[in-house]
Amino acid sequence: MKLLMVSPDDNVAIALGNLSPGQVAAVQGGNQKLIIDGDVPQGHKVAMLSMEEGEEIVKAGIIIGVLCQGVKKGAHIHVHNLRSKYL
Repeated sequence: MKLLMVSPDDNVAIALGNLSPGQVAAVQGGNQKLIIDGDVPQGHKVAMLSMEEGEEIVKAGIIIGVLCQGVKKGAHIHVHNLRSKYL
């Protein structure tokens, strides 16, 4: 497994290792596979579905932030496209 989805309510999964564009990654806890859309460092988030700007990101069943721009399924989610709900 290359990705971990902590909760069934999550819309992101965690990279269990460094991921490369075009790589097919199996999702533990989600029973699916994603094609990675860009470089994703270990420990970072990957979009489980395509989402629009303003949509909330859910990790471990908790809303952690809001997208600053739309993303494709398999995209890297981090500070470049996510605004924290904790600021």
